[in-house]
Amino acid sequence: MYKSLEAELFKRELSNSEIYDKSLLAYASGGLGLSLTFIKDIFPLSTATYTSCLEVSWIAWAVTIVIVLGSFLLSQKAITLQLALGHQYYIQNIDAAFDKKNRYSIATRWASYASGITFLAGVILTIIFVWVNVATKVSIPSVTETLTVKTPTTSGPKHAMDGAPIPTIQKVIPAKPAPAPAPPAKPPAPTPKK
Repeated sequence: MYKSLEAELFKRELSNSEIYDKSLLAYASGGLGLSLTFIKDIFPLSTATYTSCLEVSWIAWAVTIVIVLGSFLLSQKAITLQLALGHQYYIQNIDAAFDKKNRYSIATRWASYASGITFLAGVILTIIFVWVNVATKVSIPSVTETLTVKTPTTSGPKHAMDGAPIPTIQKVIPAKPAPAPAPPAKPPAPTPKK
């Protein structure tokens, strides 16, 4: 009974490990591709803040992909080494083979942890980048900005009734002053009588 339970649990563990690796690989690749393609178009990097978060998230997702792909190779090496150790113990009757540690199996386990950590780091950093840039893009004016009344700075002529500046289009351009009246003509000088 125990042997069948152990075999069933090993199958489930293997299945979970495969699903975990495939999911990390798919989500890290998708997240990297989407953020490279769309986020830079939504938040132009020239005006965005916290761009270092986005750049580090790209690195984290790339590292996740590399670790997951490397863990496939480590897993194959672990299986090959375990088969060799099993052959030594069961076929060649070498008792020391039973106690030998499979370093590739240990490395595969650590790679699994590391890929999960780097994937989460990529997700968290991308969320921080998007959150900060959405908050700055849709900034809500503060109470002091709302209550501040700006005084007009135009120095144009004022309306006679309320003192408000007259818009440029409605300004009355003063007429040119009328030409000065010509000086009165001098009466002609009397002609001398002869």
